[in-house]
Amino acid sequence: MILVARLLVPVCLAIFGVVYFLEAGNIRTLYSQGPIGPDGVPKMFAVALGLALVGVVAIELRRPRAEAAPIDWGGFLAAVMVIVASAVYVALFRVAGYAIATALYSLVLLAIFSRAKIRPLAAVLQTAGLVALVYLFFVVLFDVRLPEGPSLDAFFGPTASPEAPATETAQ
Repeated sequence: MILVARLLVPVCLAIFGVVYFLEAGNIRTLYSQGPIGPDGVPKMFAVALGLALVGVVAIELRRPRAEAAPIDWGGFLAAVMVIVASAVYVALFRVAGYAIATALYSLVLLAIFSRAKIRPLAAVLQTAGLVALVYLFFVVLFDVRLPEGPSLDAFFGPTASPEAPATETAQ
C-alpha cells in the first residue's frame, strides 16, 4: 500500500503529461511558424516531465520501504481548500470581474496559508497591492484585457440591446 501511495503522484503526473502532449498538437497560430511551431515548446515540456518522472519512479522503487507515517490531515485539508477556492475564483472571474474576484481569492488564500492568523488590515493592504501589481503587469505592460466588473453576460450571454429604429432618409 505504501508503494502505491508513493507512486500515486508520479502516475497522475504521467497521465497529465500524456494529455498535455496530445493537446499541444491542437495549438494553432495565425502567424507563420518557425522551425519549432506553436506546439513545440509545450511538447518539449511534456517530454521533460516524462523523463523526470522516469527518474523519480526509479528512485522510489530503489528506496527501502519505510514505516507508514501518520497522515497530516491539516495539510490535506488546506490543499482541498486551495483547490475549491481556485475553482470558485475561475467561476467568479468573468462574472465579478478581475478586481473583485482576485481580491476575494487573495484574501481566502491569505487566510488558508496563514491558518486564519493574519490581521485584517494587513490582509486588505496585501490584497490591494497584489491586485494592483497584477493589473499593472497584465493591463498596462502586456496589454491584456481583463474583465472589468460584475456582469451576468458570462451566464446568460450578451444582453440584447434594442435596435435603433430604421429611419427613412429623404431623397
